[in-house]
Amino acid sequence: MMANRCNGIIDRKFQERFKMIEDELIKPRSKLKHEVAGGKANYDFSKELFSTRRKDFWQLHTAQKVLDKVITNLTHESDGLIFQSYDDPYVSGTCNELLKWKFASHNSVDFKLKMEGGQPVLYLRSSNRGHRGDVPLQGGRIVFADGEDPSDFHMKIVECRYLKDEDAWEYMRTRTDKDTANAYHVYEKVLKSIHDNITQEVLLNHVEQVVNTSPLYSSEKADMRKRQQSAGHHR
Repeated sequence: MMANRCNGIIDRKFQERFKMIEDELIKPRSKLKHEVAGGKANYDFSKELFSTRRKDFWQLHTAQKVLDKVITNLTHESDGLIFQSYDDPYVSGTCNELLKWKFASHNSVDFKLKMEGGQPVLYLRSSNRGHRGDVPLQGGRIVFADGEDPSDFHMKIVECRYLKDEDAWEYMRTRTDKDTANAYHVYEKVLKSIHDNITQEVLLNHVEQVVNTSPLYSSEKADMRKRQQSAGHHR
């Protein structure tokens, strides 16, 4: 029964799955919290090992606002934007219909650092199905901005960003939540993204072009104009 229900959910459009999170998870928990506060139910939320919330999504035309206002006011660090189709079903593994854009400073790769002959060597997980171990990044060089000792990171997963001028990878942080490096094909995709250099300006210009020319947004823009006119009449 559970497997059938899961299959039914992942085949639904994103907008439907997004609404289900609110209707079947967020609202019932909020109702329970209200009942606990009023003494109508007995449950200790403080003993839960994690909290639950729904990540917000915005319409495409609000990309500028998300970058300028939403991200800058977050209580945690953000590495960029995810563009998700409103009508797509859930895709396991790599979804080629989803676009993730990162700030240049956060376009990173997770390596496993191993000390060999007194020198740090960066390793990636092999993308070859016949070889499941780690493979060294040929010519890969890591630098530490704060002068840390590379030997302190032996056999640890280190997240690094690429320094184009130095042709080296700069240490950002240790990934204590992971015990494996990125796969080699992931590294290649990240490196291509870095070289493509899709800046925020380029991204927003493309978003504006899509919104202004796509018929998908014509009705939405008409609704926006009506709301603006209505607001103007009530001033």
